[in-house]
Amino acid sequence: MTKDVKLSNIKGILIFLVVLGHLLLVVRAGMEPLIVLIYSFHMPAFIFLNGYFAKNVTFKKVINLLLLYIIFQSFYAFITYFTHYSEAFTFRFTTPIFHLWYLISLACFYLIAISLNKIGKHRLWSFFIITGILVISIGIRWWATGFLVNHPQVSGQFLSIQRTFVFFPFFLLGFYIDYKTMNKCKTILYSFKFKLLGSSILIFGIVWLLSTNLFVIFNFILQDFKR
Repeated sequence: MTKDVKLSNIKGILIFLVVLGHLLLVVRAGMEPLIVLIYSFHMPAFIFLNGYFAKNVTFKKVINLLLLYIIFQSFYAFITYFTHYSEAFTFRFTTPIFHLWYLISLACFYLIAISLNKIGKHRLWSFFIITGILVISIGIRWWATGFLVNHPQVSGQFLSIQRTFVFFPFFLLGFYIDYKTMNKCKTILYSFKFKLLGSSILIFGIVWLLSTNLFVIFNFILQDFKR
């Protein structure tokens, strides 16, 4: 598969949004609408591209991801111990620290992709496997929004199972889209690029106005009217 510069540029933009989103989470004040907008699409889009580029993935990539996870998980454990952050964090190799969940989830995605390639992407057994995982994905999403909210003492971070199943449909969509279909999608999106840019700006404006800033403005106008 030849390198696609446009898709690489999109991945670069998504990586930038990941970093920006984490920085905004630190700042927060007044930036909630932008945080919500970024988090509504950046990881699903990134994982979709992971699936698209995983058509010929090998076990070597899985091993590399797991090695990276072990190295950085240990590094973070070392840092948190000496900064006393460990008081709020219990180190376990089965519980990814911060953004390291992505390495575990991606390794699982690649293992599934390898299995589907071995069986045959369009065979009946592949259909049963995919259907089972999708059902679990929906169940996990319901469990995360229902059970975990009412039972905060239960952790959904064990080996990143929760995020793995929730994001799996996006990976699967990218995995099953062929090069021809992707090129058609890129052509369509490119022809409407200015409309898409304008729509994105409009959506951001609406999200921003629906934030607490809107209520502040309304209260100010209402108080001025009463005077």
